[in-house]
Amino acid sequence: MPDFSAEELEGWRATRSDPVKVIDFLLVGHVENPITLETLLDAGVFVNRPPQLIAALSEDRYQSLKPLTRLGFDF
Repeated sequence: MPDFSAEELEGWRATRSDPVKVIDFLLVGHVENPITLETLLDAGVFVNRPPQLIAALSEDRYQSLKPLTRLGFDF
């Protein structure tokens, strides 16, 4: 994953009407077994279908998702 210098970011000439969005992800682990869409729907993590872009989860939905990940540690 590339790191962008301040000069590179400034070169993109972001404005209020045309911003540059940067997301800094922190990988905390890998979900060993895939979680099926049916399981996510049953748990209320998704209502109808998963989002097609990055979206925030409400605290309630996040709390429903946490035990399904089985990452091997509490967070």
